[in-house]
Parts: sequence; structure tokens; C-alpha cells
Amino acid sequence: MRDVEQSSARLPRAARIAAWCGVAVGLGTVGLYRVVLDAQGDADSGTAAWTAIMLAPCALAFVATLTGTRRAAVLFGASAVLFGGLGLLAIFSIGLGFLLAAALVFVAALIALSVRSGA
Repeated sequence: MRDVEQSSARLPRAARIAAWCGVAVGLGTVGLYRVVLDAQGDADSGTAAWTAIMLAPCALAFVATLTGTRRAAVLFGASAVLFGGLGLLAIFSIGLGFLLAAALVFVAALIALSVRSGA
């Protein structure tokens, strides 16, 4: 019974704020990517696919803020890993934005885990 209560427990405000900041940084980085591509005149179907891939961790982190603590911790973790992977792939261009987003979402995951474990 305690497990069910924890999984549906409301996410702490600090976790939601950290996640929203991570989503904002991630969306800003994707926006910067699109602006640079449009300025270079290099907007083909391949860039649309990359844009969709870059938006996936943003969507995961946002959805996690709407769920209970158990699901949120898992979704935040997955989002942080995706942001981190994108950050490393794009380290010489827009990667720092994704790495910052990964750090913020990782903090949200740690907060969600601390609530889940009762710490």
C-alpha cells in the first residue's frame, strides 16, 4: 500500500522547477539550432528528424512533471541520459546547452528519488 501511495505522491516543487528549467534550456538549445540552420539555408528533411530527436528529452521531462514520483524519477533519468548523449554528440556546437539541461533534469530525478525513498 505504501508503494502505491509513493508512486502517486505529488512531485516536490523543487523537482518540478528544476525539470522546467531543464526543459526551457533544452527548448532554447533546439531553437538556437533551428535559427542557425535557417540562417545557413540548410533546412532539409534530415534536420527535421534531428530536431524531433532533440525534442524527445524535452517532452519526457515535461511529461514527468505531470506524473507521480515513481514514474517521474524514471522519466527524468531517461531524459537526463538523452540530453547528456545529445550534449556529447554536439559538444562542439550546441552541446553545452544540452549538457546543462541534462544536469538540471538529473537534479529533478535526484529530488524525485529522495522523496520516493522517504529521505
